[in-house]
Amino acid sequence: MLLFEKTKAVTRNNKIPPKSQYSGPLTDPVVCCEAPLAAQILGVDHPDVAPLLQAETERVTQAVLDKLPLLLDHFGIPREASDKWLQLSYKLARAHVSGFQTVDPKKAGAPQEWGELELAALHIEVGILTKQGMTAMDACRALVRLPDGGWRFPRSRDAKTLYRRYQQAKKLPLSVFVSNIPDAEIKQIVQESIVETVAEDKTPR
Repeated sequence: MLLFEKTKAVTRNNKIPPKSQYSGPLTDPVVCCEAPLAAQILGVDHPDVAPLLQAETERVTQAVLDKLPLLLDHFGIPREASDKWLQLSYKLARAHVSGFQTVDPKKAGAPQEWGELELAALHIEVGILTKQGMTAMDACRALVRLPDGGWRFPRSRDAKTLYRRYQQAKKLPLSVFVSNIPDAEIKQIVQESIVETVAEDKTPR
C-alpha cells in the first residue's frame, strides 16, 4: 500500500490528481430525515421523542459507516489488510490536510528537476536492489536501463550520474528519516508511496 502517493489538494504541481475525484455512493451525502412531528410539538428533550431521535442518529451513522469500505476501494487499500484503517487515515490526511502534504521550496530561476521526493525515491529503489545482492553502482545501471528510466531520472541518463545522485540522496533528511522508521510494515508503506508519487508525477502525459 502506498501512503505517500500524490493525493488531492496542494502537491508539487498544485494540481488535483485523479484520485481526488470520488465517484458513486461516495459523492452522495447521507440525507437526514426531518425532525418528527412529536419533536416539533413536544421538544427534543421530551422522553417520548428521545428514542425517535436516537433511532435516526443510528440510521445516519450506519449509513456513513457502510461507505467506509468504498473509501478503502477508492484509495486501493485491501479490505482484508490488518492496518487498513491506519492506511485510510493517512491517505485522507494526505488528501485533505495541508500539513500532511508536500510542496517544493520556491526558488528563483528555472525549477530543478530533482526534488527531495525524487532523491528519496532513488535512494529507496537503489536500496531495494542492493538488498538483492547488487552494488549501488550496479543498481544504478539497472535503473537507467529500465524502459521508463529516461523520464523517471531526469538528466541522469547514465549510471555514473545516477550514482552521484544516489550519494546525494543518502544524505537527504527524508531518506535518513525513512530508513530509520522502526516499524517494518509502515516503513515499506512509506517507501512504496514515495516511489509511486514520483512515478505518477513523472509519467509522460
